[in-house]
Amino acid sequence: MGVYGILNILVLALSLATVLLTLLSYLIYKIRQLPFSKQASVKATEGTYFKRYQLDPLSEPTVTNEEGRRIQSLKRFQSAPIFFGTVTLVIFLTLLFQNTTQAWFHGIQNASRIKHMKTLLGKGLLKEYDFNPSLPNPVLTESITNKENRILHATIESIRNKRIGLITLSRNLKLNHQMTLNSTKAWKEFFKVHKIPVKSLLEIPKGDSFDVIILPQAKLLSLQERSDLNELIEAGVGVIATGPSGFLDGTGSKNPEPWATKIWGIQFQKNSDAKVGFPSLFAAGTAPWWDIPPGLLVNWFPTDNSYQAISERENNSIYEANYQGRWRSSDISSAHFVRSVFGSTNGRHVTWLALDPPKIDATDVVQTFYASLAFSQAINWTSGSLIVNIALWPSGSRSSFIASVDSEDQFQNAKQLLKIFKEEEFPATFFVVSNLLASDPAAALDDDESYEVASHTDDHKSMDGKSLENQYQHIQNSRFEIEHISKKKVVGFRPPEEGFDEITLNAAKQNNLSYIFGDQRFHRFAPIRIANDSMTYYPRSTLDDFNLKTKFGSYVEEEIMEALLDDYHRVSVVGGAYFLNLHTQIFGRPEYDPVLRSFLKQISQQAPWKTNFETMSNWWLMRSNIYLSFNSNRITVRNGNSTAIKQIELIIDNLKQGDIDIRSAENISSRIAKDGTTRLLLHKIEPGEEIAIELKSSLLRKISSEVDEIKNGK
Repeated sequence: MGVYGILNILVLALSLATVLLTLLSYLIYKIRQLPFSKQASVKATEGTYFKRYQLDPLSEPTVTNEEGRRIQSLKRFQSAPIFFGTVTLVIFLTLLFQNTTQAWFHGIQNASRIKHMKTLLGKGLLKEYDFNPSLPNPVLTESITNKENRILHATIESIRNKRIGLITLSRNLKLNHQMTLNSTKAWKEFFKVHKIPVKSLLEIPKGDSFDVIILPQAKLLSLQERSDLNELIEAGVGVIATGPSGFLDGTGSKNPEPWATKIWGIQFQKNSDAKVGFPSLFAAGTAPWWDIPPGLLVNWFPTDNSYQAISERENNSIYEANYQGRWRSSDISSAHFVRSVFGSTNGRHVTWLALDPPKIDATDVVQTFYASLAFSQAINWTSGSLIVNIALWPSGSRSSFIASVDSEDQFQNAKQLLKIFKEEEFPATFFVVSNLLASDPAAALDDDESYEVASHTDDHKSMDGKSLENQYQHIQNSRFEIEHISKKKVVGFRPPEEGFDEITLNAAKQNNLSYIFGDQRFHRFAPIRIANDSMTYYPRSTLDDFNLKTKFGSYVEEEIMEALLDDYHRVSVVGGAYFLNLHTQIFGRPEYDPVLRSFLKQISQQAPWKTNFETMSNWWLMRSNIYLSFNSNRITVRNGNSTAIKQIELIIDNLKQGDIDIRSAENISSRIAKDGTTRLLLHKIEPGEEIAIELKSSLLRKISSEVDEIKNGK
């Protein structure tokens, strides 16, 4: 009960006490007027006497005896009921006025509250979803979508039409027997599983009788074999080589300039940790695989791990990494170890890989899918097939950046972080504890849709181990409170202390949330579809301010800045999304303002796509509903979304700028990227709209051998 209610009770009690006193006084007075009362006879006598003998009817005689004083006292007693009645009336009227005013104000507030609720409900907020306690928990694994499977199948269908040669040189079978045998066996198994025709060769062919040849683990290459390979490339044949190609000459002696060094600029050095296997980290949006997500970390190891490769060139697409997803570098040159380098020689594509197709448990659907996609796309690109792809990020951005804040302890600091993000022009997502938000609604709130407010539960307690109903209720309570205060729909959730389980996914889904920002169980620099493609998962694969505080202890601006920039660089260089996660009790403190502002300014100079989690989730889903197809004379882009989509960039490889005609298509701009690909920016596609991009007649012969629907068939 509030103070206002207590005061009401006190005033009412005072009024009742006054009424009781008035009634009691009147009762005593009446008793004294009774005939048997001594006071009554005195009163009657006094009344007769004064009526008969008074000298001045306008004034009373001065009373000097005891009876006179009693008469005066009696008159005062008679006036008491009038006094107390008047006081009671005043208090009653005051109370009536106060309560009437209160009711009027409450009516206005209720009307305003009803209007506010109607507004929220009209925006789809505060919606209560049916709870189903028997709904099975979704599996916390990555979902391979139907579209991704169609891409894989289309790629495999394309290379089935290619002339592929698999070369096993006799000299390598003799002097590098086990490596060559294992590598050749891995490639043959790959072709067998995917029913891709391939011709096995024991020597390097002449002329252009193949579209692409594969040279696995050819550590020994004689001078003649190197010459034959160069002639093959000049004839227009694509080449894929694996392992330390030509590191030794035909006699087994070290080559002063290995063949891989001449073609790809690769330097090999002896691996001091040959017995230890380190995973492979993929870049994205680059040849030879355009559909591999950035930051994919897989346990694929080189067949020959006795050597490591370094390359100073920028056209690298796989790196050797540790199990935290960080590059491993040479102690000699500090250059990163690479496991894939691509390039072009005499107009033909050449690809070097440290890897051969890995042997993967067939029950591991995700690993099997990515292995199949990576190696089939390597063959498809190297053979010169036309490649059409949708860029990962809108507006031609090479990478993306999301800032987020866990608004928990020292909740009031969220205001300062919001101020910094606004001044530096960075969107952000605030994961708020709703109980704290209710006590300080101004924190982390802004009408600008760039600043998303999402759930960090209602009490900031770990979710894992709780029942489905309990988790559902906590998320719903938090969602209702945040939507009521912020007037924004809650679509995302971050589990406190990163403690959650598959029951949490179930509870989040039943609250109609679209994404979760989780932990490091997936290593990726991009969103991941999980729970049977029903929810988006953001892995925390980058540093947060807790890591920085643990690493550096006290605040040292230069060291923190260097760590942040280095962490951002490893993500941006592979075309990924950087997820900066801060906490109100750490980077929300004033001493961290300078380093945060400086970091954001430097990020802005690199021009990533700056967004928040909600916008990226929407983009990721809409991008998956853009369908590409092409035949012998055109590329068709269709928007399968229910809303328009803007700033879609197409990446077209194995084309020259003169081979494409966009004059017949509106709202399209083109450019040639640094990697030689053609980039088309489609400024806007309406729902259901198809845009046809014409290819010139000079390409008809080249493309006619391709499958009619190379991407995502309609």
